[in-house]
Amino acid sequence: MGQEYRVFGPPGTGKTTYLSRQIEKAAGEYGGSVIVSSFTRAAAVELVQRKLPVSRESIGTLHALCYRALGRPKIAELFTEDFNTEHPRYKISQRGTAMEDIEAVKSKTQGDEIFAQMQIKRARMIPKSVWPETLLDFSRVW
Repeated sequence: MGQEYRVFGPPGTGKTTYLSRQIEKAAGEYGGSVIVSSFTRAAAVELVQRKLPVSRESIGTLHALCYRALGRPKIAELFTEDFNTEHPRYKISQRGTAMEDIEAVKSKTQGDEIFAQMQIKRARMIPKSVWPETLLDFSRVW
């Protein structure tokens, strides 16, 4: 238990084939205890399509796996219409219908751009004490 595998390489080098073999081997050894996390949705979809001996629910991006583990809660992005009504100065484009359906949204509005900047600062764990006031205000209302 406690083994972790990381596979990196450019497209077409056999990463998915190699991982499929390793996942099959791990599933044979550990049964249903195997979780497969991918950096991209595309890679997760490819692995699911290979019909591996691991539950589809156990394959996904880190975000998708966490979302499922939490029981697929309603997420803020589902309520963009309400947000836009309450905060028109920060209007954002419609997001997906569920965490697993959200695609990258290209910035269409100023709110989209501010939202993207906020997400980048959060992901980089940049302290709010150094965020621009606009991002702080957006964060408070979001």
